[in-house]
Amino acid sequence: MDENGNNASKGTNEKLAIGSLVCGLASFFFFPLAFGSVGIALGLIVQDREEPGSRAYQNARCGIICGIVGLALWIVALFVQNYLNLDLSSLFGGQSGASNSASAF
Repeated sequence: MDENGNNASKGTNEKLAIGSLVCGLASFFFFPLAFGSVGIALGLIVQDREEPGSRAYQNARCGIICGIVGLALWIVALFVQNYLNLDLSSLFGGQSGASNSASAF
């Protein structure tokens, strides 16, 4: 408690909750294993500290959900790429098949 009677860790929990949400969302685009895991861990820490219904608790819950979904999508992408022998690089602008030696540039 600080001199005003407020919980001093409340600001820290809100920052951790925002971090959880940002990491959970980042797991959709960058390093899903790392960002998804950190988002889930931070979210669980905040949910343990905060009251249900608070903004930090809700942000932490969204971070956990996004982290789980990001990890799940990553696992599905690995499965599709490895076991179904589909080339996902063509979806993101990569060249598949034989190399194209005649280039317009």
